[in-house]
Amino acid sequence: MARIISRNVGSISAGTIIGIAVGWASKSYVKRRNQRDENRSLVETIKRFERRLYEAGHIRAKKIDQLKTDINKKISL
Repeated sequence: MARIISRNVGSISAGTIIGIAVGWASKSYVKRRNQRDENRSLVETIKRFERRLYEAGHIRAKKIDQLKTDINKKISL
């Protein structure tokens, strides 16, 4: 009888330890995945900012080229 009880206690203890380990591992995995998603949104924000900055610079460069062209036309007349 004592052997049966000790086996049950041992299997319950092993099951509990395995359950805790699986729970901890899944919690860690979800936490890391969420951190990557947060970092991804930060990276996307930076990329959008860079893109808008590039587009604004491109528009400004076109305006400057147009001004240079207009000035050269007026000088040559």
